[in-house]
Amino acid sequence: MKEFQNVEKLASYKKFSAIYDVLAHLYVCRYQFVIEAQDHTNFMFLPDTIRDSLLYNLSLQPINIKGKKTNVFDALQNGLFIDDKNLQTAQNKDRKGYTLSYLHLNQKSAEPGTRIVFFLTLCGNYNKYINQWIAAAKAMCNNGLGNEKARFTITNISEINQFGEHIANLNVTNFKKDKSNTICFKNFLHYTAQAEWLNIRFLSPVNFGENQLSAGISFKEMITKTLIRFLDLAAFYCRADISKYTKANEMTNEFCADTRLHLLQQNTQWKYISFESGKDIRTICGCTGNIIWKGRYNRYLPLLKMGEILQAGQNTTYGCGNYRVIE
Repeated sequence: MKEFQNVEKLASYKKFSAIYDVLAHLYVCRYQFVIEAQDHTNFMFLPDTIRDSLLYNLSLQPINIKGKKTNVFDALQNGLFIDDKNLQTAQNKDRKGYTLSYLHLNQKSAEPGTRIVFFLTLCGNYNKYINQWIAAAKAMCNNGLGNEKARFTITNISEINQFGEHIANLNVTNFKKDKSNTICFKNFLHYTAQAEWLNIRFLSPVNFGENQLSAGISFKEMITKTLIRFLDLAAFYCRADISKYTKANEMTNEFCADTRLHLLQQNTQWKYISFESGKDIRTICGCTGNIIWKGRYNRYLPLLKMGEILQAGQNTTYGCGNYRVIE
């Protein structure tokens, strides 16, 4: 219980033990890919280009799961990684067990020698198939990216920790995952507020509602939807106890009700990004910039810190939802 030496956090743990018991199962692994252009090319929207090409090549990676022959993409889409049949039925389409983020979200072109860095975060049992993700990334580079279908080479694939530090080289055949390198929710329980104000910087468009038209973000809405998503991920992909998961969901409103945070300062912009995706035009929108709240937030800090890894809001598979807690 050393993580709960803070009196306020200990009281929260005792009152909402079901929530913490479920979140204790939540773990992810984070991988960094560095690819280098061999020719000139342009991008309509880099995250869409990489995401769609990566997922297409995943559909070409055969696997056998639960006695059924399928591929990684179909397993992702149809919840085949989820053990409980009831949870498979209840799977929310926004509860993908992976996120993508990019060092340069708005990169429009690449010349020979240009390096592009993107990050893949896999939740729970998705990590079993990391070698298929690597094979898909290699095929993506060989087949070409961008409007001109320029070839890329992979210069580095590595596993990184929660601080972005290199911990394992994946440029090998049949990489064997070391389970001790996982990023767990418990890694963040020791974080304690150092001030009475909370500064969050939204680095890429963050949106918590499909039709939200305001640049403002409610802290309660942010923490509530983040908590519910994390509980889902823990149950869907990390084998959290289903009875505790049900009880934890019943507690979310009470857990998030006592934020006691007041808006102190806001400097945000509402951004729209439109791009072609197949035959459709997609629009991604969200808030960027800084919001400062004042009040007590120890209960929520571990959630916020892990959210830096898992991203927040809508469209996390397009690299949106990146933020940082500024301490």
